[in-house]
Amino acid sequence: MSARSRIATLAAIASLVVVTGLPTIAGAAPAGKAPSGGTPARPSASPSKAVPALERNSRLDLNHIMRSSRPVEVPNIPGRPEVVGPPAGTEVGRPDGPEIVVGGTLPAEGSASAESSTSTATLSSGPVATTSATQNGAWTGSLSTNPNRQIGKLYFDTQPGVGERWNHCTATVVTADNKSTLVTAGHCVYNPDPDKNGLVESNGYWFENFVFCPGYEYGCKLGQWRYRQVATTSRWFYGTSGRYDIRDDVAVVLLNRNTSSQLVQNVTGSQGIAFNRSTGLTRHSFGYPGADTRWPAYSYNGEDLIYARGVDTWDTAIPGTMWMNNTMTGGASGGPWLIDVGSAWLGVVNSVNSHKPYGGAWMSGAYFDKAEADLWTYWKTR
Repeated sequence: MSARSRIATLAAIASLVVVTGLPTIAGAAPAGKAPSGGTPARPSASPSKAVPALERNSRLDLNHIMRSSRPVEVPNIPGRPEVVGPPAGTEVGRPDGPEIVVGGTLPAEGSASAESSTSTATLSSGPVATTSATQNGAWTGSLSTNPNRQIGKLYFDTQPGVGERWNHCTATVVTADNKSTLVTAGHCVYNPDPDKNGLVESNGYWFENFVFCPGYEYGCKLGQWRYRQVATTSRWFYGTSGRYDIRDDVAVVLLNRNTSSQLVQNVTGSQGIAFNRSTGLTRHSFGYPGADTRWPAYSYNGEDLIYARGVDTWDTAIPGTMWMNNTMTGGASGGPWLIDVGSAWLGVVNSVNSHKPYGGAWMSGAYFDKAEADLWTYWKTR
């Protein structure tokens, strides 16, 4: 692509993601503006779905789900020009509020996975190449150690109503008062643009029957947890001015206790979470990618936890997102971008695998600012 064509194309992309304020949720007080006295406004409810009785009482065959599930595609941006390679130039992130950092936790004493907390992998160890030196490789740690046991497969039915179509993404247990909170991508819980025309109209829909398998490794070996609530950001749900907008492609999933009446965070521990941090940081990204016909050079199998390490760059073409070198494909959506990782491989989630607007070698993720902070703050106590 010529320099002139590239500039024109990036300008077209920018026109598709004009920065505006978050839409106000009908019936809810607008969040964000501090009242007199300087106390931040309490976050209001974000778009959400509570598990309906029909799903809550349904009997799910996990073995059938695992056999039939297909990875959710890591999307590009519907309705935008094709671009290969991210834009040139770097900028720093643009915090829109105070920095918030909450640390990770170990499993509760006496839980099955509390016996070992430190991965055999080290911060200096790179990924193990599986089939190609050009793709990210499998993580080397055990499923019962950090960060494996906090990261898992999130299964769900993407065909509401009659029939079923099982898909999966990646999600992470994060520190929360309710000890039941996952962070994943918005497109792993809600489809705002079924027509894939770049417009957010009135035909979006929530997915159904979410089941989480932490520490997934060729099976659900640390147990399974079903959901009670999913929620996403206003921007992902409503778009911006009626257009598809990737900048807050983030969601939380609240889980029920498992059949042994255990809260997931007590069993697995949790990764921390952070908002309004710097950019240009070393990111540790994880996910469960599978085969993707768009990028046949990458031969992921969907069963191994894959690891990518790189430094993020603020996206000057889509402000409010970052990109990093990351070859993961469908199924890795929602996987965490960890920063501040310690020797025991507890860090903080500061973005998730979201979109691939620049081709297979790069991954975009939302910049965690006030929108993501409000989402987590509101739901972490519920």
